[in-house]
Amino acid sequence: SVIVQFHGSGTTNPDRCYWHILESIMSQTKIPSWLTYRSTSSGPGQEEFMGNITHPFTHFASSDYPLPKQL
Repeated sequence: SVIVQFHGSGTTNPDRCYWHILESIMSQTKIPSWLTYRSTSSGPGQEEFMGNITHPFTHFASSDYPLPKQL
């Protein structure tokens, strides 16, 4: 069976909240899933989210500041 994957990274402030939410989703969904959040800090989180146009490294990011006009 296919495992649905959803990954995020970014600032450390909300990491425990994200871990709790993602763990709850994984335990309650009927679809096999693997959801993660890595505390990398805002800059690396933004870079991983932006990745490149066709293949970002993460599906979502969290940051203490907005994305710059150019990354």
